Amino acid sequence: CKAYKSNLNYHILIIKKERSIMSEQWKEVNAESSITWDKKAPVQGLLIEKKEHVGDNDSSLYIIETADGNVSVWGSAVLDNKFSLIKVGSEVKVEFDGKKKNPKNGREYNDYKVFSREVATPDDELDIEF
Repeated sequence: CKAYKSNLNYHILIIKKERSIMSEQWKEVNAESSITWDKKAPVQGLLIEKKEHVGDNDSSLYIIETADGNVSVWGSAVLDNKFSLIKVGSEVKVEFDGKKKNPKNGREYNDYKVFSREVATPDDELDIEF
């Protein structure tokens, strides 16, 4: 029992230390973006906001926090459909997949590959039973 308590105390100290380090890395989230995605390279980061009815075209706008700053991705029918399945707070990666032809009407459209994964929070990782 002593070894169990010692091991538990060790893990609690590690968790407290990790939380302390994480709290030092906090950055203020600002949904305003100075970078608009140019589709040349994939954009990857944390989806921090979804805006609807933006601009003259009443479009959707997805704000992704990347290592280089916030990036705005303008919506389209394809992107809006895919982003509707993703929660804010998830990690996302968007790649331009070229122009495709709609087999029903022959029109060209921009296609995208969109990937996502949920980000674990510290509360999700703690599973301590006493």
